[in-house]
Amino acid sequence: MSVKQSHTAASPRQALMGIVGLLACALAHGQTPALVTEPQAASCPAGFAPLPPTDAEAQRAALRRAQTHSLLCENRADYHAHLGALLLALNQAAQAANSLEKSLLLNPEQPGTQLDFAHALALLGETASAQQIVNQVSARPDIHPSLRQWLLDTSGDRPAALSKWSWAQLLQTTAGHETNLSSATHANAITLFLSNGPVLVPLDDGSKPQSGAGLKNLLAVQGQSPAGGPDLRLTMALQTRQAAGVPENHMAAVSATYVEPFKAGQLHVRWDGHHFHRNNSFTYQDQGLTLQYHFAPWTMPCKWRTSLGSADQTYTSSSNLNGRFTQVRLEGSCKHTDQTETHWGIGTGHDRAQATQRPGGDKKRQDWTIRHERLVGKVSTQAWLRQTILQDSERFSPLLGDLVNRSTRIDWGTGAWWPVAPQWSAGLDVESTSQKSSNALLNIKNLSIYAGLRWTSK
Repeated sequence: MSVKQSHTAASPRQALMGIVGLLACALAHGQTPALVTEPQAASCPAGFAPLPPTDAEAQRAALRRAQTHSLLCENRADYHAHLGALLLALNQAAQAANSLEKSLLLNPEQPGTQLDFAHALALLGETASAQQIVNQVSARPDIHPSLRQWLLDTSGDRPAALSKWSWAQLLQTTAGHETNLSSATHANAITLFLSNGPVLVPLDDGSKPQSGAGLKNLLAVQGQSPAGGPDLRLTMALQTRQAAGVPENHMAAVSATYVEPFKAGQLHVRWDGHHFHRNNSFTYQDQGLTLQYHFAPWTMPCKWRTSLGSADQTYTSSSNLNGRFTQVRLEGSCKHTDQTETHWGIGTGHDRAQATQRPGGDKKRQDWTIRHERLVGKVSTQAWLRQTILQDSERFSPLLGDLVNRSTRIDWGTGAWWPVAPQWSAGLDVESTSQKSSNALLNIKNLSIYAGLRWTSK
């Protein structure tokens, strides 16, 4: 059934939410009307109601019935569209977005489901993505002219709730153990090339890795500008780590992003700043701009982005290490129908020294990363792996002879978080770092295990 036919069969939905007022008309889903049937022993119902009930209690009852079909109807696009519409009617935007996206993974040709998905994204603050979906639906050749005009006319309408900045917060505290709290070298000795010949110099115990217990605290805040205006996004994070016998670590990160729809994708202009401080021993900070283009060259489930960025790196206690890092990256993310997501990225960059006497001179860097996330029941799990190769252009120091550093670092991690109460979850994170270098001073290993509590609010 075409969108044109659907529009003649029913009137537009009355709830105008998000940036578009997005619920267009009764049968914009392009689905055949059918009543929800009672669950059968071994099969999924033949069809689902294209619209949720108008009464809240009836909506909750319909949601309970629909959830009993989750196993039988896992591969049915109309089931996930129906489930998403019910969740959206009950103002459960995040869960609705997941169900609606799963429906579109199974069948992308559902204009009504696309509008519901855009509605959910708008409620979650993804206004640029929501507007882009509405534009795609409006451009369909089979859409009724009056419905197209209605979508265009109402794209600026929004309730007062979306006329303010929206914020999400995360607070996390974990306790655990690390095998190398100060990121010390694993080398026992180094060879120095002096005027009278090479000399083997053993390292003292204070330079060796120290294991022990640690306490980490993390505060993160994300903000989204009001719908209908410029799409601005802010992110702020502060993390501390305390451990007996080593300096306390502090890390702060701030980013601001402007998003603009462009052709079939989105342009992101982002400013980032980072500050790392280890009490009385080390301070590092950087800031820079990145230009990204987000696009989906084919249909879902995969989205891609390319980026070009540059950042000034400053070491306040060792200015001869300062540099400017420029990189290009290609990244992607794929959502699958089994409630999993895969994210990956590859990049290459050049760290140009700002001082001629910097040890190692200019540096080249290549890296790749992959992360896989999965929801198992209500448990959120993830695993990730990253490799970074850093190559100096000059020898590190005359005391080390003609040695030119080449380091390969492999990081991996895994974690699982269980919901224990509304907005609260308990979890465990395991991370490992292993760096091997032609310079023995840069051989580093660390294994950390932390467990704790997380609070989130949106």
